[in-house]
Amino acid sequence: MQFNFLLCSERSGSNLITKILDAHPEVCGPFPRHAIRYFAPNSYRYGDLDNDANWKTLVGDITEFMNCGFSDWMTQLTVDQVLAGVQTRTTAAVIRYFYEYEARAQHKEQLFVKENHAYELLSFTLSHFNTAKFVWLVRDPRDMALTWKESTAHGGVRAGSRMWLRDQGESLKTYGYLSHLKRIIRVRFEDLVTRPETEAARICDFLGLAYSDDMLKFHEKEIVRRNADKNILGGWKDLKSPIMPENVGRYKTLLSDPEIRYVEALCRHEMECFGYQPDFNEDSDIDELERQLPNEVQVVSPERAEIREKYFIHFARVIEKVNQRKLYI
Repeated sequence: MQFNFLLCSERSGSNLITKILDAHPEVCGPFPRHAIRYFAPNSYRYGDLDNDANWKTLVGDITEFMNCGFSDWMTQLTVDQVLAGVQTRTTAAVIRYFYEYEARAQHKEQLFVKENHAYELLSFTLSHFNTAKFVWLVRDPRDMALTWKESTAHGGVRAGSRMWLRDQGESLKTYGYLSHLKRIIRVRFEDLVTRPETEAARICDFLGLAYSDDMLKFHEKEIVRRNADKNILGGWKDLKSPIMPENVGRYKTLLSDPEIRYVEALCRHEMECFGYQPDFNEDSDIDELERQLPNEVQVVSPERAEIREKYFIHFARVIEKVNQRKLYI
């Protein structure tokens, strides 16, 4: 089954583009689980997978991780089902099995996978999904910084700007690696939400698909609405609504001048690469601009803290267990 991947920053419209593709009759784009992000770099911890005990431990850990409740899928697998179904003893084969099982349940023929910091996983994805293509989504860093400021879980303008800079700098390198092979396409969030049919059709053409009007009806799917209502970080609520072009340029009225100047000073070169025009002349003293920013403190309501604890405690325990594995000894 064909796998394709998303390159993105958090809070850049990544779940929107995934759900648009998921609404295509041939594409399964499930809500993120981030299994590759956590298990690919830790594969060595499980030692020789020809050893039955090691193999069962890996399958058990991935299965527990996939069933943590971070996001809802249509399907859920047991360890015994995975052991019976996976024929090749690799981390990639186990993860592939979960995704393909979900796609088959939806009668889909392709998969579109969101993994945060996917550029860090490029050697893994190119090795194990060797026909994969990549859709690279970029958003104006000022609007992304605003979404981080508005979120109760991401850290504010400073953190959002730095993450954007890191993600886009690494994604530019990835684009350089793959563009001559015609295996990557760049999409601007602003274009996606202001001319969605055109951009969705362009993505479909890149992926070898025919455009479907169903793609813009993503918000009508029951599983989308269920995840949007449940989301523990509160970042999926807009997925219950049609595309919102008014989300472009919100920073102009909701960020202060010092905040805008800080983002532009930090990200100016990369902004120019993507056609984002600065509002202010170039500033040279980023440290001084940062000192002008307000103190950013994460505040989580008691209700949301309870929800996060319910899901993240299990999630964190699995990750801690993975990080302590030393089956190579």
